[in-house]
Amino acid sequence: MKYPFNFSVEMAGKSDFRILAEDFEYSASVLYAHSCGGLSKTTSMGGLTPEFYKGNLIPTVVLYRHAVELIIKALLEEIDPGIDSKDYSHDLQKAWKGCITEAKANYFSIDNDGKIEEMLKLLGEKESQLLDNQRYRYPYKVDNKNKTYLKDQPPITTECIESLIGLYNKIHDIVLSIAERNYQCSLQEEKSLEIIEEDA
Repeated sequence: MKYPFNFSVEMAGKSDFRILAEDFEYSASVLYAHSCGGLSKTTSMGGLTPEFYKGNLIPTVVLYRHAVELIIKALLEEIDPGIDSKDYSHDLQKAWKGCITEAKANYFSIDNDGKIEEMLKLLGEKESQLLDNQRYRYPYKVDNKNKTYLKDQPPITTECIESLIGLYNKIHDIVLSIAERNYQCSLQEEKSLEIIEEDA
């Protein structure tokens, strides 16, 4: 399909993990709404089938899962701008533990009620395929010369997707609160410098 207009997306503002995470989350939510909307309709003769809309849920999961990974990495960089989030690869649990460690090293805590830790643990127990960043991207995956096929995976359910959405939203809230904290700290530092300069 060719669209009757051309477009260009500037990458200049996309160097920030949070902005990219928000882009992925928004795209996932649009696709999810489209899929749910299609599944809720009665299919007319010649219309799109429920299987078409269900197929859209596979890339929906990939987009949401990647949004979660990006927002965890955004949190790591918000806690400590000097950190290299690549050290955590695509491992959500390892990256989250890194966030807890880095926060403690910087003298504050996150996830005081342990909810995010619990959500990741439940994902690992009930929906372990969601923690695997490649599970839904290919028809099969090779581990130690063994193939595991997408067709043999558990079905994607509403609970799967809602778990990822809940996880993303909780971590996103923390990122915004720490960004605000960092901003207020930088304002205080600027004021302190101005006072020192005036006294000098």
